[in-house]
Amino acid sequence: MIAIILIFIALSTGVALQLPIEQLSYNIEYSEIMIISTIVVLLVSYFQGNKKIQYDFYVTLALAIYVLLFAHSIFTYSWSPYGLTSIPGTLIFFYGFLSILIGSYYFKDNHDLYILASRVFVISLIAQLFLNFSVGLASGATGFYDLKDYASTLIGKSNFISIFITFDLLYEFISKDKHWLFFFIVDLVALIATISRGAIVSLVLALLIYFIVGLINVNFNKKALVGSFAFLFTLFIVFMIFTPPGRTLLEGLSAGLGASTVGSRQVLWQDAFTESIQNPLGIGVVWKDDPHNYIFSSLRNLGLFYGVVYIVFLTAPLLILIHPKVKLLSKKSIALLIGYLSVIIHALIEVFFFTKLSVIWTAFTLVYIYFVVKKDCEELNVNKENTINQKYFFNNKLFEKLKNE
Repeated sequence: MIAIILIFIALSTGVALQLPIEQLSYNIEYSEIMIISTIVVLLVSYFQGNKKIQYDFYVTLALAIYVLLFAHSIFTYSWSPYGLTSIPGTLIFFYGFLSILIGSYYFKDNHDLYILASRVFVISLIAQLFLNFSVGLASGATGFYDLKDYASTLIGKSNFISIFITFDLLYEFISKDKHWLFFFIVDLVALIATISRGAIVSLVLALLIYFIVGLINVNFNKKALVGSFAFLFTLFIVFMIFTPPGRTLLEGLSAGLGASTVGSRQVLWQDAFTESIQNPLGIGVVWKDDPHNYIFSSLRNLGLFYGVVYIVFLTAPLLILIHPKVKLLSKKSIALLIGYLSVIIHALIEVFFFTKLSVIWTAFTLVYIYFVVKKDCEELNVNKENTINQKYFFNNKLFEKLKNE
C-alpha cells in the first residue's frame, strides 16, 4: 500500500538528477526510482514464495502491447532521422509495462488504494501550484499570460498539470466518494488557477457526455442531475462574466481560439502528418516539434501500424460508454470513465501519453478503471444469473402446482 502512495508522491516531484550520456542527457525522475524499487521488492517476495502474482487476459494483453511498443520504438533508431535522440523516449513504454505489473498487483483487491494515492498526487500538485501562483499575485501580475507563467509545478506548467486536476475534479463530482466535496472545491479553485483553456474545453465536453450518460444510467437521480447541471451552468456564467478572474480566463480562452493559435496547431499537425507519410514505420519517440495531439504523435512516433495500436489501446476503455451495460454501471465506474474521457479530449491539444510521467499515470489509471468496471460487470452477471434461477424456480413451482391440480 505504502509503495503506491510513495510512487504517486514521486510522480509529483519531477526530476531527481540529470545523467549525461555522450552528446545526450537523460533526466532520471523520482517516480522511476520508486517504480524500480517497488518492482525489485515484488520480485524478491515472489521468488521467496511470499507473494503470488497472477494476471488475467486483458492485463496480459496490456503488458504485451507495452512490450511490442517498447521493442518497436527501439528498432526505429535504425532508420530514425533523429538518431540517438530517439533512444531515451523508448523508456516510456518500459515504465508503462512496469506500472501495469505494479498496479495489477496492488489494485486487484484494494479498490480504494488508487483513489487515496491519486488524491495525494493531486493535492501535492495543487500545493505547488498555489505556492507559485501566490508569488505571481504578490508580484503584481494581472494579465492572462503573466499569471499563466506562474501557474507551474515541479512536473510542468499549467496546461499539463490541469489534465490531472480535471480528471480528479470530474471523479469527485460524479462519484461523490467520501470527502468528495473538499477535494472538488480544491480542484475547482486549482483549475481556475491554472488558467488552462484546454482544461476548460475538455471539462465542458466531458460534462456534456456525463449528462447524457447520467440520464441513461439507473444509478443517477435524474432530478438531481438536471439541477446540478443548471447550478453549474449558472455558476460558470456568473464567474466568467462578472468576476475579474473569470474575465481574464475568458479573454485568454478567446485568444486561444483565435486564428493565430489554431493556425499554429494546424501547422504542427500538418508537419506531423507529413512525417508519418514519409516515415510509415515511425521516427521514434521524440519531442522536437511535437504536434500536441496524441493521434498525430502516435502515428509520427510509432508509425502507421503501431501508432494505431497505441491509439486503440488508449481509447478502448471508453467504448463501454456506448455499450448497453453503461446504464447499469456504478457511479464510480462512470466517474472514472468520464474523468479519463477528459484526459483523452485534452490530449488532442496538449502533449500527453508520450512522457514518462503521463505514461506511468495512465498505466496505473487504466489498470484501476479495468478492475472497477470488471467488478461491476461481474456483479451484473451474478444478478442476472440469480434472476434467471429465481424465474426457473418459480416456473417449476407453478408447473408442479398446475400438475397437481
